[in-house]
Amino acid sequence: ETDKVYVPLNNMGSAATGGAQGKAAQNHGSSSFGKLEVVNSNLCEEAAVGFEYGVSTEDPFTLAIWEAQFGDFYNNSQAIVDGYIVSGETKWSQQNGLVMLLPHGFDGGGPDHSSCRLERHLMLSNDPLDGHAHDGFLPNVYVTYPSTPAQFFHLLRRQVKRNFRKPLIVAGPKTLLRLASAASSLSEMGPGTSFQPVLDDPTVADPRIVQRVMMVSGKLYYDLAKIKEEHPLGEHIAIVRVEELSPFPRDALYNALAKYTSASDFVWVQEEPRNAGAYSFVAPRIKQLLPKHVELRYVGRPEHAATCSGVETQQAAEHAQLTSEAFDGLHGLVADLVMDNINIQHNQQAATASSSSMKKSSSTILPASVQHRWSTRPIYAAQSSEQ
Repeated sequence: ETDKVYVPLNNMGSAATGGAQGKAAQNHGSSSFGKLEVVNSNLCEEAAVGFEYGVSTEDPFTLAIWEAQFGDFYNNSQAIVDGYIVSGETKWSQQNGLVMLLPHGFDGGGPDHSSCRLERHLMLSNDPLDGHAHDGFLPNVYVTYPSTPAQFFHLLRRQVKRNFRKPLIVAGPKTLLRLASAASSLSEMGPGTSFQPVLDDPTVADPRIVQRVMMVSGKLYYDLAKIKEEHPLGEHIAIVRVEELSPFPRDALYNALAKYTSASDFVWVQEEPRNAGAYSFVAPRIKQLLPKHVELRYVGRPEHAATCSGVETQQAAEHAQLTSEAFDGLHGLVADLVMDNINIQHNQQAATASSSSMKKSSSTILPASVQHRWSTRPIYAAQSSEQ
């Protein structure tokens, strides 16, 4: 009737407080009510991102979000990202809390619409490679690849609840919007919950029998989890999700990995080419967390000049190959675990028999640890992503 735009989220207050009273409070700028404003900007990314950067610096209590139609659209605003968003605080002591939502992932959009160039954002991070940071250190940019709605909710909530402002890069695959398994319950967003930089495998029943630990970030987790569920040796695999890449969650990831005391194979799996994605950033950091003489393996596409192939059938074949490779060699790992258990059992029985003064001890089928290899891990300065 009036041709005015009606935004339901901007009128929740009137329903809660009783019609006219709530609307009056909104009209007078009451601080108890927020305002959602959605603008469909033209395809001039440099101007749009620059404007949103200005909004975020001018009013730190406004959650300024710029969402690209496809992740690669941010390419035309690279100068704003480099010169202002990630470096403005260092140069001018001017904080900004701009959120950049960048669709990312091999969703069938072709080589130009499949990547937000995650590797570029990580190269701009000042997260210390050796893990030694001074007290109170905060990175210049937060780079995340959340895999659940609850994680995404907590990221945005954390962005405005903090007493400081930092830019936030969110890689968000469009396919997760339609994926039934990528769901969260309301309890995961309720009181006492928060963003978790690392998500351990919720399907592992006995960490002691896990022989391979896969580390992954983003939507590829769901493909691997489905294969694991159907694999006859799936119980010997743990899939750990790294949800926050910068700052790198050293303590949270170490605590997750250290549970798998029998694991001998640690793998980073990604769908991006080896010279793209998060691998170059996370590999040296993960290696510092692993026990001595344990290597980090890479599973993913080889180096590529483009983000992915422009031929859909080739892209599908590459995806099938890398997910299959992630599960190769499991039979050999499980056989090694069985032999280790037999040797440990034999040694325990021999030690019991040789000592008549000791009561016969019941031997465990699985080793709690092989001299707990994780005890040799170097100590790093604790960093909390919730700071």
